[in-house]
Amino acid sequence: NKLNGSIAILRNPELHALSGLQKISEVGADASGTSLNVQSNDVLANLLGFSGITAVGGAVTVEGNPSLESLDGLQNIQSVAGANTRGNSLEVRMNAALTDMNALQGLQGHLQGLLVEGNPNVGDVTALENGITSATDVTIKDVQCLSSADAALLDSIAQTTEIETPTGKIGR
Repeated sequence: NKLNGSIAILRNPELHALSGLQKISEVGADASGTSLNVQSNDVLANLLGFSGITAVGGAVTVEGNPSLESLDGLQNIQSVAGANTRGNSLEVRMNAALTDMNALQGLQGHLQGLLVEGNPNVGDVTALENGITSATDVTIKDVQCLSSADAALLDSIAQTTEIETPTGKIGR
């Protein structure tokens, strides 16, 4: 089932789980180029309601969800075809409880920009390697631990990269 517009889950202080969306397999995009926008949901712990989605026509933004522990539910997305007004295909920002990016390891195809920022408990972003290989711009900041070997790998893949580690910046 394809949804021609976008899905926005915004500012729901009591939303614990997403349900009823599992039969959606493709999502189009709104006028700003966004397909999935999940922002400012205080107690949302995961994104399992999106588990049926395999392709999106615009950007995916997950931002400011302090209880979000994983991106589980996004694991079946293989294609992100567009970008938002900032030029990013994927933005994962300011999710304090998020610990990994593993659900995004299946990303394929051309990503424009990729922004991972302000997720202090994320210990490893290498699950994004497939998506990063096609990204034109990669910014990774404020993650718990990124080894210099991982940073070098990420830097060698993307055309434009800004990676900020606890020991300094890497990029070109």
